[in-house]
Amino acid sequence: AERGLASPLSAPFSDRCRNAFVSGGVHVSKLQREVVSSLSRLGLSVEEEVLIESGYSLDAVIETAALASPSRWMGPPTSSARSPAVRRS
Repeated sequence: AERGLASPLSAPFSDRCRNAFVSGGVHVSKLQREVVSSLSRLGLSVEEEVLIESGYSLDAVIETAALASPSRWMGPPTSSARSPAVRRS
C-alpha cells in the first residue's frame, strides 16, 4: 500500500477501485500535444501518456542520460571565460 500503510479496504474492493481508476481513459490536451511535439523537435526522446504502477498516468516522460561536466575534459575555466570584461569609466 502507498506510504507503507495497510489499506482500510478489502483486497477485492481495493482491486475494483484501482481498476475503475485506471480504466477511466486519458484526455490529451492541445497544450500537452504541443509540448510533446516541441520536445521531440528538440531531439529529446519523449514517451507520451505513461501509466505507472500506482495507476496514475504521466503526460510525458523524457529519457535522460547522465552527463559529466565539461570541466572533466577541459579543466577549470580561465578567469576570462568566467565573466566578460567590464569597462568602468
